[in-house]
Amino acid sequence: MRMIDGNIFEEMRMTIPEHRKAMVRMNQAAKRMEKPQLAQDCLEEMSLTLAAAIQDCTVVTIKRYHALGSVEIELVPHKIDPYLRVLKGVTSTDESISIPLTEILDVQV
Repeated sequence: MRMIDGNIFEEMRMTIPEHRKAMVRMNQAAKRMEKPQLAQDCLEEMSLTLAAAIQDCTVVTIKRYHALGSVEIELVPHKIDPYLRVLKGVTSTDESISIPLTEILDVQV
């Protein structure tokens, strides 16, 4: 509430730095996203899409899991390394990138 709303004591309250850091950590922990479990047919569809994109050298958009929210990356996939379980590709800025297969949430052409 704001002081205009009549809550004078809320505006006068002081927060020490240790408490402020703890409040920031609690807010970040609340925003964290749990990693979703993907269905088997969804995994198969993503696999087929990636295989076609590798064969045709087409650009795909990959939604990658991150604890604070998903990240979308556009790249041209080159190879799937089955031993390291990573997807290797090149972004539009000619940057080589490796994405762990366990972090891929969705693949769109």
